[in-house]
Amino acid sequence: MGQSKANKAYRTFVKGLITEASYLTYPEDSSFDELNTVLSRKGNRTRRFGINYNLNNFFARSYVNTDAKTEYLWNAVASQASLAFLVVQNGSTINFFNRSMGAFAANVKPFSIDLNLYTRPGVSNVRTMQCKFTSGKGYLFIVGPDIEPLVIAYNRDADTITTTKIAILARDFEGVQDGLQNAEEPSTLSSAHFYNLLNQGWVSTTTSSA
Repeated sequence: MGQSKANKAYRTFVKGLITEASYLTYPEDSSFDELNTVLSRKGNRTRRFGINYNLNNFFARSYVNTDAKTEYLWNAVASQASLAFLVVQNGSTINFFNRSMGAFAANVKPFSIDLNLYTRPGVSNVRTMQCKFTSGKGYLFIVGPDIEPLVIAYNRDADTITTTKIAILARDFEGVQDGLQNAEEPSTLSSAHFYNLLNQGWVSTTTSSA
């Protein structure tokens, strides 16, 4: 006896938002586009409310449209699992907010970083330069095309930060032709041999040049 076939008139969407499948092979009970919704792990959805500036907007007094804007969530600050800072770049200034204490604008930290103090030679303005951030072992690392690489350490007792430039060492495994054998020790130091001594090992930078 044949069985009748009926179309389902409902969708549960419990599989969430899937963007990799095509329209012809789309998984059942999933959605391919959503607007202003918040998806939970259980498959249910809630409305995503609108976004507006905080009444105490920290950046309102210094906002410039051309300034670089970026942010990063620094978790486990100073290796404290419960401490997190929102790191916000606004032009040439980087501010910190205590992410663990509710509204950001009211919890700006008393310290900040002026990127103009860490520019590379020949650079006078870093307001439009966007920084990149990462963290590890309780430290924050900041890099950018026009600044020296920085590492940030937070002192929880004093509620201060220490900003230190990172000295990157590059080792030249090829070297330049100095006309000497590997075990040869010349009585005079040429510029080419001095380069090889300095850049093919970890010789102190206090070594006198030729």
